[in-house]
Amino acid sequence: MSRGLDFGKVIECHCEYMEKEEVNKGKYAYNLGRLVMEETLLSLLKDGYYFTPTPSLGSDVAQIYAHVDGCEIIILEQSLSTWYKLGQPTLAPHHKQLYYAVKLCTGFHTAQRKAHVTYTVQGMKIMNKCSLLLNAILINNSDAHDLIWAMISTPKFFKDVAQALQVVSLQEVFELSDVWCTTESKQMDISQLLSKAPEREMRGLVDAEKYDFPLFSTGERRVFSTKQFLAAYIDLVLTYFWIEQA
Repeated sequence: MSRGLDFGKVIECHCEYMEKEEVNKGKYAYNLGRLVMEETLLSLLKDGYYFTPTPSLGSDVAQIYAHVDGCEIIILEQSLSTWYKLGQPTLAPHHKQLYYAVKLCTGFHTAQRKAHVTYTVQGMKIMNKCSLLLNAILINNSDAHDLIWAMISTPKFFKDVAQALQVVSLQEVFELSDVWCTTESKQMDISQLLSKAPEREMRGLVDAEKYDFPLFSTGERRVFSTKQFLAAYIDLVLTYFWIEQA
């Protein structure tokens, strides 16, 4: 059954399982998580064009988000509570939304570590509403969803951000000026965030200031606010929890 697809325009791809050292890096230069591919498929995935039977889709999506698994992704409770208490009662609505979104992720993270725990339908609805609120923070900037793409398409970038958020307090994060992306070189500079982290905590980072992202369009410099940066990060973590229980 074609389900309305024009088979004349369908691009069929095949997935092979192999060891990392067996991959032809010249031909398959890109990866989303553990899913390695060439630029044509990468561009289709970025634009959201992807059709495959449900079991295969679930497996592929899990591979794409594999770099999130194993990272310390939860913002520390002490950092969260201190920032929230210091900001009361002057916090703007989007700050409160970020606060409760992190609290929700913390709850899912705790549940994930317990045996035989599954999400309820009500839990899934809450996740959906939370994601919509986070996307509302991003929608004010037409380029802001590129932040989510950056964290999906460049595992090193996501891991370094996650590591930095483990040792930099939210109070310090919100004291930073805007995070910005230089689209001419397709790079994002987060040196301000990383400079706040104690050097001993960031020892594993190499050239951890600017990151190159595939399929970033060229043009003028784009500026992202701190709240948009955090909203993109939290939404990615929330999506990971959704996928993990799918």
